[in-house]
Amino acid sequence: MVLLESSLVCNETLAFLSHKCGLPGYMRHGDQSFPARLESYAWSVGELGRGLWGTDPPKSIADIVESLLGAAHVDGGFEAGQRAVYHALKPMFLAVKGATAEELQKYCYHPKRNILSELGCLASVDTLMQESLAQNEPNVRLWAEDAWVSPDSGGSKSVSILRCLDNPILAVSDAVMSSSINRVCAFVLAFLAENKKFLERTREMKADIQRSLTGGKQDKQVIVG
Repeated sequence: MVLLESSLVCNETLAFLSHKCGLPGYMRHGDQSFPARLESYAWSVGELGRGLWGTDPPKSIADIVESLLGAAHVDGGFEAGQRAVYHALKPMFLAVKGATAEELQKYCYHPKRNILSELGCLASVDTLMQESLAQNEPNVRLWAEDAWVSPDSGGSKSVSILRCLDNPILAVSDAVMSSSINRVCAFVLAFLAENKKFLERTREMKADIQRSLTGGKQDKQVIVG
């Protein structure tokens, strides 16, 4: 439930709702880059079909949804504010209603939060430019567009690497940093979903490490005492 709640109120979800309701058209701003970023975002969720997790929405179009919901609470009180929240998030509630646990994990949960919840202390996600990867870890192969490639020393795209105990597991390149993060996490989640025995073993490793860390702290406290 915590993962689902965080997915419903994250920037990607709120920006998508804002875009679908046409709220950005009512915004007054002085940012000259905003129209181009908004057009790029609209293209990503529309023509490119990148959905929630493959885009980089301007944060301000998500903030406007939060601002309006906050205003509804201040103006009408708690119950009126909660009705406004339900009305705003109703499309998302209907989308997840009746979905199985596997469907929720695959389509609704935020990929990065999901992978960190699943792997815990075993996993970390690093983000760097492709040029930096070529200099520091040239042997790491990365997924770019639809093929495996070597890092380009002149590349300007963002690369996200999912590591397990500091060892690189998968690297994904994308023009948008948040998209590269979500894509690398989604790929690993898809692998885990198809390899149940590997997932169970990974969970056992996570539990062993957590017990070891907890036990170490307890021993240290006993010695100090």
